[in-house]
Parts: sequence; structure tokens; C-alpha cells
Amino acid sequence: MNYDIYINSSIGWPFSADYVRGELNKCKKKPCNVYISSLGGAVIDALQIRQMFVEHGDVTVHLHGFVASAATIIAMGAKKIVMGEFALFLMHRCSNWVDTWGQMNAEEIADAIKKLEASKNALETIDQTVANIYAARCGKKVKDVAEWIKDAIWLNADDCKQRGLVDEVCKDEEHPVITNALKGEILACGFPVPENRQEKDADLSLRSFLEGIRSLFASRSATNTQTTKDMNTEIKDYKNVLAAIKADSITTSDGKAVLSDEQMNALDTRLSTLSALEKENAELKARVSALEKNDGEETNHIEATATEEPAADYASRARSAYAKLKAIG
Repeated sequence: MNYDIYINSSIGWPFSADYVRGELNKCKKKPCNVYISSLGGAVIDALQIRQMFVEHGDVTVHLHGFVASAATIIAMGAKKIVMGEFALFLMHRCSNWVDTWGQMNAEEIADAIKKLEASKNALETIDQTVANIYAARCGKKVKDVAEWIKDAIWLNADDCKQRGLVDEVCKDEEHPVITNALKGEILACGFPVPENRQEKDADLSLRSFLEGIRSLFASRSATNTQTTKDMNTEIKDYKNVLAAIKADSITTSDGKAVLSDEQMNALDTRLSTLSALEKENAELKARVSALEKNDGEETNHIEATATEEPAADYASRARSAYAKLKAIG
């Protein structure tokens, strides 16, 4: 299906009220289809966009993937809401950034409390307004909808249809997969991560394989304690693997990654090189250690603690990853 407007990132930026207004103006006096897949963003923009949909009068929104927070508010302004069978929908109480810290006297503390109370009252007003918007859409009591918002749980398409939040459930081409990057975004927003949704219909063999080969060429020192990679690093690692096996992409067969004998040999060669580097590094460390234990003609005995070199850690992890890799599929 072709959509007139795509909203598939943060509300406010890059999808501001001004941006949507400009796109909506292109659809004056004709039906407008809007694709929404967003974790939300600024409520101020969401309320404006919702009103724009109401005033247009003939907007159909199509919810796919993960739709949360401000993105769900936008949808409430549509004439018709269609939700993909595998999509997820989340409402939650509004929040604001609070930064009260430091040493304060009694007067300053009292002032900080007043500001926090004012912020709390404003958020409660916004929550009430949003609850009224959802309730008006689905025909339920505001107090009941307020409880849904307070629960802040992911609702599937059938749940939303039963509660009257959407008008129709449609077939989805594919089940949304929660990648590490998306999981990080969900957690950063303070939302719960949907359980087991990344497992259903996901190509786990291929994804496990790709994670394994990405780790082969991840240049990380022993002091680097990162447990997740950002998207740019993942892309770089993946390209390094493709370069090593002289391929444009990883092919698949029956949901499993496939490498030719030539490509496997290329990986073996790469690992052999790493092993040689590790051996050379170990020999150099042994020589340095021996020199440190002996006094020189003009130097005294030096006590020092050798630190792990990146090359040693690099090769060791590469061999370990490769061993796991060979067991996949």
C-alpha cells in the first residue's frame, strides 16, 4: 500500500507538527493514509497533529510495528484506525525531565519543592486530557482508560480492537523483530520490553550467525567494558566480515546462513593470522617480563604489572566466537 505520510521515528523531531501540517496540506479534500510506527516523543506535537487529523476529516492511520506514547495520541485523531496483526500499542502516563540536585539551604529546598509540585500538577492535567482523548475514541469511561494508561503495558491488535482503540485489524507482511538497537530505544523511553515477541517468526539461526561473525572482527581492548554495540559499529563489523570472505552479503538457505568452502577458508586464514599475532605478543610480553626482573648495568630492578594487549584479547575472542560459529546451523 502507498501511504501519503510516513511517521516512523520520534514525534517532535524529525516528525514535528509543522512537518505533518505541510504533508497534510498536500492531501486537502482527498483521503489521506498515514503509516505510523514510532515509540512516541513530544506530547505538544502529538496533540497538534491529532487535531490536524480531526480537522482534515478523512485520515486513516495504519499502525505497524511498535506504536507507543505520543504516537498513539496522534492516531486518535483519525477517522479510521487500522492496526497490523503483529503490531503492539502502548499508552503510559506523561513524564517530564526532572533535574534537582546539589547542596541547598532550606529556602532553596522549599523553592525546589514548589517547582516539582507545579510540574506534577501539569503532568496530571496532561494525563487527564490524554485519558479523555482515548476515552472519547473508544467510548469507555475516563477512569477505566486512566487505569490502562497507568498500567503502561503493550497491547496487541486484538486487545486494542476489543477495547475500541482501533477499528480494524489487518494482515501484516512480517512480524516485527526486537533488535538490540530497538531494545535499547524501548528501555531508554522507560517502556517495558515486550516478552518473546522477538522470537516469533524470527530467523534466529541467521541472526545468531551474524552476531557471531560480527564479534570476530570487533576491535575491543581488554579495558573496554561495553556489552552492546551501537548500530554504526555493527555495520562496520559486518562490512569487515564481508570483506574478509569477499562477499557482498551473507546468503541464506532454509533460514540458515550459508558460506562456501572458500569463504570458510578465508575465515580460517584470518583466525590463523590472529593466532600468530597472539603468539608473537606473548613472546614479547615474556621478554619484557624477563627484562623487568633483571637489574641492568645502570638501572635498578623494576616492578611492573603487564597489561593485556588488545591483540591478545582480540585473537582469543575471535577463536572463541569462531568455535561457537561452527556449531551454528
